[in-house]
Amino acid sequence: MRYFFSAIFLMMAQYCCAQLAPLTVEKIMRDPKWMGVSPSNYRWSQDSKTLFFDWNPENKEESVLYKISTKGEKVLKAADTEKEIADAQPYSLNTAGTFGLLEKKGDVYLKDIKNDKVTRMTNTVESESNPVFLINGDVVFERDKNLFEINIKTAAITQLSNFIEGEKPVKKDKELSQQDKWLKTEQADVFDIIKKKNADEDKAEKEKVKNDLPKPLHEIYTNKKYLSAITISPTGKYISYKLTTVAGDNHNTIVPNYVTKSGYTEDIGGRTKVGQQPRTSESYIFDVNRDTVYAMQTATIEGIKELPDYLKDYPKALDSLKKKNADRPVNVSSVIWNDNGTTPVVVATSLDNKDRWILKLNVETGKFSTIDRQRDEAWVGGPGIDGYDVGNVGWIDNNRLYYQSEATGYSHLYLVNVATGDKKQVTSGHWEVQTLQLSTDKKEFYFTANKEHPGITNFYKISSNGGPITQLTNLQGLNRITLSPDEKYLA
Repeated sequence: MRYFFSAIFLMMAQYCCAQLAPLTVEKIMRDPKWMGVSPSNYRWSQDSKTLFFDWNPENKEESVLYKISTKGEKVLKAADTEKEIADAQPYSLNTAGTFGLLEKKGDVYLKDIKNDKVTRMTNTVESESNPVFLINGDVVFERDKNLFEINIKTAAITQLSNFIEGEKPVKKDKELSQQDKWLKTEQADVFDIIKKKNADEDKAEKEKVKNDLPKPLHEIYTNKKYLSAITISPTGKYISYKLTTVAGDNHNTIVPNYVTKSGYTEDIGGRTKVGQQPRTSESYIFDVNRDTVYAMQTATIEGIKELPDYLKDYPKALDSLKKKNADRPVNVSSVIWNDNGTTPVVVATSLDNKDRWILKLNVETGKFSTIDRQRDEAWVGGPGIDGYDVGNVGWIDNNRLYYQSEATGYSHLYLVNVATGDKKQVTSGHWEVQTLQLSTDKKEFYFTANKEHPGITNFYKISSNGGPITQLTNLQGLNRITLSPDEKYLA
């Protein structure tokens, strides 16, 4: 690898030095353009030949798009037509690396990698998102909170889920009296037209079965809850999702805004105060083949009833909670499937922030078994260990999972074989893995770490099997490294 962007920072330094002047409160509170604006928002072109970034060396109202080539040419202003190239998102590849998927402006695109051919799969006024490949090569995407499958050979689209907002209507069929039941039977016996109508209805029902007409999709009502984390297994057999209930009696804080267009003081909405009721959620599985829905059983999570130590300082509250013996509320992530669709994994965090679990999900029963549990009586968190997000968790192959944990007091990289339960700590020491990225071929990890000093970060790589660490940069201070898509260049 090589790096070649020192010219950007030298140019930036020249602009900064040219504007040295005594600091005043008025100057400090102004827009920071007076002291020089650093390049920001680095992003690579998908062919890894150009680095784009936003910059404002001329102290204009807004930053503009600049670029520099990997050939070492000068920094240039990018043309307006290059903005789409700069902002292009990478295609998510299938397991063979032969095709890629991309959502752009609400439509789904399929790319043939070998022939560099792009096909627009959808072209609608509705918004399609989150496209993924199934094992059979078909494409699944989300539209209006439902999943649809595109047959890659015929382009036929099939709806896979039927989520419906609100509560299921209650049918109130009138109970017939004995007299009315007798009368109904008598009508069919006496009138031939009634006999024929009943026979036609029976025939139509049999024809429906005979012709193998599709049965109606299973209706899943959200019951006035927020629907999210919709995920389908690579086999297409299971759809998982989350329903969230927002606490209704909480009060948000407000901040007065005195400088307004109207000339009147206006309120800026804020968050709730500490101690207010949190939102709660439940996660579910829809078994497509069995046409049934069932909940993930958070009651089976190891230590779900273990109360935090701080409650010992509040004996009455502790005694009350012990008597209730209730499960602690948790937030369960979307399901993370391995490539062959045999093993689903989730990350769960307790709402009291004392526990973080990486769990193997029995998709047929909804029960959990523990892969890793991190308990911290202060607060579970740190680099790669996000509170309400999955964090750095993913599959290397169909058996090995990687994740970060602060089990030693420092955030480090771990591997676990979910089939055998064998764990391996890949990095160690009195430093932390700040950022983590698995290489495209899944043979190496790239990461930022502060090995030398808490305030100095550099870029490193290590085999995905573990082993010696290779340092790729030797810089001072805190450094944000951007790796090119082909993994040959750093910025």
